[in-house]
Amino acid sequence: MITLVLFHVSHEMFAPGQILKLSSPTPHLQKYTRGFDRAAELSAEARHKFAKLRVVRCSWCLYNASCWINRSKEPCSLVKEMLHTLEEMHHRAHEFVEHLFEWERMQHFPNLPSRFACFFCWENLEDALWFRREYCGGQGFVYRVQPAEYGVRLHRGDMKWLDCLMHDVQKIRKRACAYWRGEMCPDHGGGKWEVLVPCDLVVLEEVQFVGNSELPEGGASL
Repeated sequence: MITLVLFHVSHEMFAPGQILKLSSPTPHLQKYTRGFDRAAELSAEARHKFAKLRVVRCSWCLYNASCWINRSKEPCSLVKEMLHTLEEMHHRAHEFVEHLFEWERMQHFPNLPSRFACFFCWENLEDALWFRREYCGGQGFVYRVQPAEYGVRLHRGDMKWLDCLMHDVQKIRKRACAYWRGEMCPDHGGGKWEVLVPCDLVVLEEVQFVGNSELPEGGASL
C-alpha cells in the first residue's frame, strides 16, 4: 500500500486543505474519447514540442530568408497546419494505446484503478517537474497531496511503458501488462513512476520555486 505524500501537477490554483474532487468523466477520459472530432487547437504539450520542431522545419523552407513570420511567435499557415496534422496523428495513436492499456487492465488486472477514472500523481518531485516540463509546456502548479480516502487501492506504474506508439498490437499489449504489473521499463528514460489515485485529493501545500527556476524554495530536496 502506497502511503507516501504525492505530487500533483495542475493548471488550476488551489489552497492548502482544499479538496480536489474526482470528476466523472475525468479530463483524461474526455481527452481520449473524443471520437472523430478534431482538437480545436494544439495542446500545451504539442506547442512545447513543436516550438523546437518549427526551427528545423522553417530552416528547410525556400522562403525562409524573406519570411516575415520569423519575426513573430506563430508559424505560417502552412507550417501551422502541418503541425496540427502531426499532433492529430500523435493523438490518435496515443488514444489507441490508452484504450488498449485499459482493455488489458479489465481483462487481467480488474482490481487496479483505471487510468480513465483517477487523478495522476507522482511519487517524487523530480518526476512531477519532468511531467510539467515535457507534457505541460513548463506551465502549471505543483502540489503536495494525499488521497482523501484512507486505504484506497492505488497503482504505481512506469509511464515510460506508454511510449509505444510505433509498436504493433502484441508488443503494446505486453507493455501494458508490464505497466499493470508495476515493472520498471528498461527503455532509456524508464523509471517515471506515476501513481493512479481513484479518489479525491487533499492539497497539503503548493511547491514554491526560486524565481523562474525549478529549484524548490528553502532547499527542499527533489
